[in-house]
Amino acid sequence: MIQINNLHKSYDEKLILNGATLSVAQGEVYGIVGGNGVGKTTLLDVIAGITRANLGEIRVSGKDTRTIESVPNIIGYVQDASVVFQYMTGEEYMNFLSDCIGLEKSVGRNRIKQLVEMFKMSEYLNKFVETYSRGMKQRLAIASVLLGNPKIILMDEPTTNLDIDAKENLREILLKLKNSGKTIIFTTNSLWAVENYCDRVGLLASGQIVMDKSLNELRAKMDRMFLITGNIETLNAIKGHYDLKIDYSTEIYKDKLFLKPSHYVPITVVMEELKQNSMVVESIKEHLPTFKDVFTKEAELCQM
Repeated sequence: MIQINNLHKSYDEKLILNGATLSVAQGEVYGIVGGNGVGKTTLLDVIAGITRANLGEIRVSGKDTRTIESVPNIIGYVQDASVVFQYMTGEEYMNFLSDCIGLEKSVGRNRIKQLVEMFKMSEYLNKFVETYSRGMKQRLAIASVLLGNPKIILMDEPTTNLDIDAKENLREILLKLKNSGKTIIFTTNSLWAVENYCDRVGLLASGQIVMDKSLNELRAKMDRMFLITGNIETLNAIKGHYDLKIDYSTEIYKDKLFLKPSHYVPITVVMEELKQNSMVVESIKEHLPTFKDVFTKEAELCQM
């Protein structure tokens, strides 16, 4: 659906994007994470056409966006601080935007009605936007972007300052959009958002996507395993399947070894196996990594 190739972008001679490349399929939810100031918003701005890249290209369904006349009808952008006219009611605001993008009156009314139902906004339509909660303003911002029926939706930090109910509501919205075939790319610093919303995640660092993983890949590393510490020679011996009867896979990370049996094995069996093979280790304990554990480790490995 969207292919981003070798984007470079500088501001005042400071290089922000330095070859950023990624591909997102139709109906996929893709999260971009990274520290403050690494260029996440700049990347979305370039994709949306708000600013031009110094180098690189963006293709949607194989077409370079620079050759497409009506990019706003293809890409919709929900910015972190989406500007809305606070003195309007929700209905006035959506009608105003419908006129701005040139929708026929009947088409605009029907589309607004569908979006109001989808976002459960009917009881708020006649209230002034300034009275809306952060979550409700976000719903209005997303619904407004969807008036143009874009194929691709960009969101900058969509979970910022949302309470748990608003985050859950956003998850329902993203799922509906995904199921309708929309492609969604959002930036975030929240691993909770990544774990709960995404199909894939990219880590932006040094102006590039340095890690691109599916959530299924990361979740597969969250299975129960054993964490073993000891001298590196012993850990390497265990990693080399040194005559152990247990069917397992291993991974050494820093000064620790993670041993993952192919099926449930009590820790006492693992300890006995090591003892029988004269494997003296400092400690062994059961370990169930969290998503944050797995993501952090993968991110560190990708930047080494």
